[in-house]
Amino acid sequence: MMNTRTLAAVALLSLIGTSGQAKILANAERTGNFELTTSGTQVPLPLLTGSDVTTLTVRNPKSKTTNYVLTFSAKCNAWGSLGTGWVDIDITINGQVLPLTEGLNDAFCNADTQAVRPSITLVVPMLPGDNAIQVLGRISGSTGGSLGYTSLVIHD
Repeated sequence: MMNTRTLAAVALLSLIGTSGQAKILANAERTGNFELTTSGTQVPLPLLTGSDVTTLTVRNPKSKTTNYVLTFSAKCNAWGSLGTGWVDIDITINGQVLPLTEGLNDAFCNADTQAVRPSITLVVPMLPGDNAIQVLGRISGSTGGSLGYTSLVIHD
């Protein structure tokens, strides 16, 4: 006969033994660098290697607005002397800038941290059906910058 402790242990082990796996809805990767040369101007980034595609269409298969997870990473470099400028990104869904990326004062990298690989992970509410994702790059206060070897992944 099993006692309460044994039942609790069996239940805990069965939970530990089950593993979930995130389903990837969409991903895009791009090798090489994309240069940003005009300060203050947002530029849509190409998202795929060998292509000028700047919009990734992601289908939400559910019949209601659903939250998904978006992660973007890139090799980032802001040119200029220390303390003079930064590279900023805005990520949009269906033309709306996602919170935590909006505005120009949220540096993705700066001239003090040459050639780093930052990333950002966000919760993204997606409407039923197709949704358009863009990453916009911009330099502020520096002579230029680049975003390269990018990866964009959206999963549940």
